[in-house]
Amino acid sequence: MAGWLLDRAASEERGSVSLPGTQQVLADLLGVTRVTVHRALFRLRRDGLIEVDRHTITILAPELLELRAQG
Repeated sequence: MAGWLLDRAASEERGSVSLPGTQQVLADLLGVTRVTVHRALFRLRRDGLIEVDRHTITILAPELLELRAQG
């Protein structure tokens, strides 16, 4: 999830990412379950790396998100 967010933010050339629809749509796009997407977003938000608004995710700590993507 962290890698996808970083790639998407880079392609949109801004610090936020527009979600492609529901968590189920994102799960289908990534080839994982909706529960996996929900848990990943919850953890990233809990750790202060992202902020989630209805259809937009704002990356608050890109350096830390990059470390999370590598781990």
